[in-house]
Amino acid sequence: MHRIAFYSHDTMGLGHIRRNLALARAIVDRHVDVSILLISGTHLGGAFRMPAGVDCITLPALGKHQTTGAYSARHLSCSLDHIVGLRAQTIRAALERFAPHLLVVDNVALGALGELEPTLAALRMARRTATVLGLRDILDEPSVVDREWTAAGHHASIERYYDHVWIYGDQSVYDLSEECHFPESTRRRVRFVGYLDRRSPHDSEAAAAAGAALDRPFTLCLAGGGQDGTDLALAFAAASFPAGETGVLLTGPFCPEPALKAVRAVAATRDDFHLIDFTEDGASLVERAARVVSMAGYNSVCEILAYRKPALLVPREAPRREQTIRATRFAEIGLVDVLVPRDLSPDALTRWMATVSATPRSTPLHLTALEHVPRLVSNLLSLDPHQAVPPLTTRTRASRRGVHVH
Repeated sequence: MHRIAFYSHDTMGLGHIRRNLALARAIVDRHVDVSILLISGTHLGGAFRMPAGVDCITLPALGKHQTTGAYSARHLSCSLDHIVGLRAQTIRAALERFAPHLLVVDNVALGALGELEPTLAALRMARRTATVLGLRDILDEPSVVDREWTAAGHHASIERYYDHVWIYGDQSVYDLSEECHFPESTRRRVRFVGYLDRRSPHDSEAAAAAGAALDRPFTLCLAGGGQDGTDLALAFAAASFPAGETGVLLTGPFCPEPALKAVRAVAATRDDFHLIDFTEDGASLVERAARVVSMAGYNSVCEILAYRKPALLVPREAPRREQTIRATRFAEIGLVDVLVPRDLSPDALTRWMATVSATPRSTPLHLTALEHVPRLVSNLLSLDPHQAVPPLTTRTRASRRGVHVH
């Protein structure tokens, strides 16, 4: 039995744990001889259904200020040093006992505030664990990434602790290693595996169930994890929906109580507006929706692209510009529309919903991560020595307005 561990720091929203869980599901769907442990920085990691062969440990939660990016304990009354030390000891104890053959770390090479480094050093010394850093398509403005990674020594840490770097994106849309000037020591570890195709065989059934509860076509609003989606949620709740249609707002589990109270009050007075605070199966709502208004987080955008939905993205601009860059790149190739936060209003949303066609849009992107990652895992762990992995980094970058379908 091969053991695989996934780590995600999860200090803002649910994007990291959702990505790791999707990858874990794809691996166990293809390999019966694996056991996967997820280590998550949010207690809501345990709220998701775990497939057979997958389990989850949740760490005491860190919070991240939505403007400054500063960390603090989310729930516990303790210092930042104390909670980071507690998390670091928990991670090391869990992984030393689990003894994974493969560790996949999401997004932050040394973990939040360096909490993962003692574990990485121990695993590297033991030489029994292959290590992979998984990065989303876009991190931040290249100048910011370059400055922060240089100051933190991330490239040196990658060279010291990691065997591979998987980028969950399409190189023809955004070449992270080129845009952010990765050195050769990091570039030679990079594999672009494509975006996550968020559809699953179960989505149609779930979408039908969602449709049964909503007897009219609807526009879906995705406010991310909710912590920084308040303005979007309030504007959508006050918008007018096309004749004969309704609006469905998914606030996210971290929506502040005042905003949640306000949108609940609206829902109590409108029969064309429905409120959902949390569901682990948001993809089924995306599948059923006529169109989508959303923040520009990685997982939400992957769901929109997989189901080819007409979408208006309202990206977060702080503490990182990752969402703004992603929304702009996809708008440049005609996949989405974009509304900058300063122009957000109920009237702006009403106008967009009234004018946009509900016709599915093409998705000329590589949505291949859930196919490529299990094959890369096969090669790393020799699960199937006859299964070759095609080269993933040799494609020439295409024009932003002419991305090729492969």
